[in-house]
Amino acid sequence: AQTNEGQRAFAELNTKYQPKQQQIKAEADQVDTLKKDMQTAGDKLSDAERQSRLRTIDEKEKTLQRNVEDARNDFSGEMNEKFGTIAQKVAGVMTRYAQENGYTLVLDAGSQQQQQSPILWAAESTNISEAVVQAYNKQSGVPAQPASAARPTGTTTRVPARTPTTPRTTTH
Repeated sequence: AQTNEGQRAFAELNTKYQPKQQQIKAEADQVDTLKKDMQTAGDKLSDAERQSRLRTIDEKEKTLQRNVEDARNDFSGEMNEKFGTIAQKVAGVMTRYAQENGYTLVLDAGSQQQQQSPILWAAESTNISEAVVQAYNKQSGVPAQPASAARPTGTTTRVPARTPTTPRTTTH
């Protein structure tokens, strides 16, 4: 995610899913308005009208929840696919970097915040993440994103410890 290519892919995904995000926000606003109208009308509504409005609100909430889940799954799936492809390429650069610089072991310490890591402490001088990202950026030829482009946040070290079919791709 820290490579120029990863940042570009993330910005492209955000742009692609912006209309869906706006649609979901509009649906959420509509549900909120219906709820407020229901509270305001309160005692003035007949039982039949109250039940009708409650059913409408319930149906719209269920639709909203499905749309949010579908959008989240679609976004995550595409992000995993894009970052998995990049991770495979970065793994090659990382391997070459490690061999050229005499490393005998490279550990993925980037997921420490999300799960228990066997790494209890490591000197920052042992972190080759930035060097590998720079080497990858140079090899890929992908220019850096403008400062205003959406970028994933967080600190991750991209050293895939899994097979290419189960890439480790996270952003925080």
